Amino acid sequence: MGRARSCRGSSGNRGLPQLLYTGRFMSAEEGERWGFFSRIVAPDEVLDQAEGLAREIAEGPTFANTMTKRMLAMEWRCRLRRRSNPRRSPRRSA
Repeated sequence: MGRARSCRGSSGNRGLPQLLYTGRFMSAEEGERWGFFSRIVAPDEVLDQAEGLAREIAEGPTFANTMTKRMLAMEWRCRLRRRSNPRRSPRRSA
């Protein structure tokens, strides 16, 4: 249910209520289209793909990766706050 609040795939929320109400399973292709994950990998390639991605991230620019991680975390917290209290007015500086 938590993922339902943050699902923003290319198909928007059109099919999400049906998915939640019926409890049906979605295919890997549909999950990728909806943005639940970024790519589909064959079972025998999962470990190699995961290690390759981890290596690519680890070899990347450390400072930029750190800042990206912080900014994503800040955005996630802001979204959660807005959703938990939609009527609250924006904070004003004193």
